[in-house]
Amino acid sequence: MKSSTERKSILYRFLTAFLAVATVLSVLSGALTLAFLRGYIYRRNRDELTGRAAVVSQMLYGRKTETPALPPRMIREAELLSDARLIYVDKNMVASQVPVRIRPGRVPEAPGDAGGAQNADSRRDALRGTPVPDLSLDALEELGENALEYTDLTGSIDEDLARRLLSGESAAGILSLEVAGAPVMYAGAPIRADESSEAVGAVILCRPLTDIQAATMRVLRMLCVSLVFSLLIAFALAWFVSRRISEPIIRLNAAARQLSEGNYDITADIGGRDEIGQLGDTLNLLSGRLKKVIGSLAAERDQLDNIVSGIGEGIAAIGRDGNTIRVNAAFLNLLSVESREGGGKTPQQEQIREMLFRSMEDGTRREALWKLDPARTLAVVATPVRSQAREIVGAVCLVRDVSEQERLEQMRRDYIANISHELRTPLTGIRGMAEPLMDGLLETDEEKQECYSTIYRETVRLEKLIGEMLDLSRLQSGHAPEEPEPIRPWSIMKSVERQMRQQAEEGGLELLCRTEEEDLLVLGSEDRLKQVLIILTDNAVSFTPPGGSVVLSCRREGDAVMISVTDTGSGINPADLPFIWERFFKADRSRMRTGGTGLGLAIAKLAVEQMGGSISVTTQKGKGSSFTVSLKRADPNAEYGA
Repeated sequence: MKSSTERKSILYRFLTAFLAVATVLSVLSGALTLAFLRGYIYRRNRDELTGRAAVVSQMLYGRKTETPALPPRMIREAELLSDARLIYVDKNMVASQVPVRIRPGRVPEAPGDAGGAQNADSRRDALRGTPVPDLSLDALEELGENALEYTDLTGSIDEDLARRLLSGESAAGILSLEVAGAPVMYAGAPIRADESSEAVGAVILCRPLTDIQAATMRVLRMLCVSLVFSLLIAFALAWFVSRRISEPIIRLNAAARQLSEGNYDITADIGGRDEIGQLGDTLNLLSGRLKKVIGSLAAERDQLDNIVSGIGEGIAAIGRDGNTIRVNAAFLNLLSVESREGGGKTPQQEQIREMLFRSMEDGTRREALWKLDPARTLAVVATPVRSQAREIVGAVCLVRDVSEQERLEQMRRDYIANISHELRTPLTGIRGMAEPLMDGLLETDEEKQECYSTIYRETVRLEKLIGEMLDLSRLQSGHAPEEPEPIRPWSIMKSVERQMRQQAEEGGLELLCRTEEEDLLVLGSEDRLKQVLIILTDNAVSFTPPGGSVVLSCRREGDAVMISVTDTGSGINPADLPFIWERFFKADRSRMRTGGTGLGLAIAKLAVEQMGGSISVTTQKGKGSSFTVSLKRADPNAEYGA
C-alpha cells in the first residue's frame, strides 16, 4: 500500500507538473497569438481605411461647389468604393452622410413594393426622422440634395478631429462618433481645391468595430479549439513521460530504503544510459563502497576499542547528556572499581563526573592531582570535546598514575640537594684552610703543612666526586658504548687486590682473591669491570670492622661467569635494599670508616648493564654482604669485535 501511494504521488506530481507547464505555455502562446492577430487586424483596417480615405480625397481633389454638401450619389459611390461609411465635413465643419435622415413627406418607395407593410413602416420611421438603411443609387437620385439632412458638428463629430483635417492633416484611429451610432475605426483626409489652397473640406471613412471584433472572435474560437487539442496531446505525452521517469525513481527509492536498513547487497537494475540509469549505477557503486566503508569503520572501531583498552592511562568519555560513552579497564583499575556497571560509586568517580560536567559548561580544561596515599598519586585531566562546528558534544577524562613521576621528581630534588651538599663540604674545607694562609695567621711550617694536606685531601675528594658524576652521566647517556671483548676477570681481580691492599691493611682487614679457573673469559670492558670491582671492594672495606675479611672470587655458572665481592661487615638494612642503587643514597654513616659520595653503586650498576650483565646483592644483618656481577662467558676460540 505504501509503495502504491508513493507511485501515485510521484507519478501525479510529474503529470501535474507537465500539464501545468503545457497549459501555461499553451495559454500564453494563445494569448500572444490573439494579441498579435488582433493588433494585426486593427492595423490592417486602419491602414486600409487611411489609404482609401486618401483615394477618396483625391477623387474630390479640385472640386468646387456652391453647396456645402456633396451630392448623395457621389457619397454613396465613394462608400461602395471604400467599403466604409463616409462622412463629409465642409469648411464650416458641417457634416453630412448617407444613409440620411429623410424629411417628412419625402420617403421613397422601396423597389418592388407598391405600398405594402414595409412601405408603411418606412414612412412611419421617416416621420420620426429615423435613418433609412442602404438606399439605392436610384433612390438617392430621386431624393436629390433637398432630401439630405445636414448635421451640425457640435455633439456629433469630434471638433478637434475636424480642425486637424481642415488644417491639412490626415488622421486615423478609433473614436466614438454620435453620427455613426457606435464606436468606429476611422480614417480622415482633407480635400483641397488645388495644391496651394487650403482644405475646402474633409472626408472621414468609418468602419464599425463590431466587424473587427467579429473577426477577432473567430480567431479566438480557433485558438480555443487548438488549445483543447494541444492539452489532450500534452496529457498523453505527460502521462507517458511521467511513467518513464517515475518507474526508475520508484525502484531507486526502494533500493535506497533497503540500503538504509543495512542491506548493502541490494542493487538497482535501472538500465539505460541516461541520467537516471547513471544514477542507478552510482547507487550500486555507492552500495558496494558503503559496504566496504561500514566494514572498515567497524574494524577501526574494534581496533580503537582494543587500543583504548590497552592504554595504561585511564580513559572515560561522556556525552552531552551525561551518559557514559567509553571507559577502559585502566580507568576502573586506577579508581579501584570492579566493573563499569558497578552499583556504588567511589568518591573519586563522583569528583571526575563533576569535573567533566564543569568542563562542558565553561568549555575549559580542568586538572586535578589526587594523593590517595603516601605512595600513590593520580593526575586527572578533564577536556571538553567539540564537533566540527565548534559545539561542545561531550567531555573526556584522562587518569594517570604519576606516583613514579612524583618519586623521580623527589629524587631529582634530592639529587640536586645532595650534589650541593657534597660539593659544599670539600669547598668549605678548602676555603677554611686557604683563608688562614692568605691572612698570614699560620706562623709555623707544621701548621702550614697541615693546611696544605687538608686542601690536598679535599681537592682529591672533590676531584673524585666530579669524576664519579661524569662517569655516571656518560653511563646514563649511553653514548658510544665500548665494544665487548674477551677479558680475563682473574687478572683484573688481582690488580684490584694490589690496588686496595694498603687500604685494607690500614683498616685491619684481610683481602683475598679466590677462583677455581684462572683462565675463565668474559665479554666486557676491562676498564669498566675494574672500576666496578674497585667500587664494590671499597664499599666492602669501608663497612667491614677491623679483624674482618673481604674476598674477591669468580666461578662459572652455565654460560655466565659470576664475580663476587664478599665481606664480613655489618650487612645492609633490608629497608635500604630497594634504594642502594640510587644516586647519592648512603647507608648508616655510623657504620662507615670513610666518607663516600653515594654514587658508587649507581655507577657500578650502569657499568655492568652496559656490558650486558647484571648485578645483585645478598646480605644478612650483622654478618656481611655479597655483591655478585654476572657477565656472559666468552668462547676462547671465537672472534669478537670488528
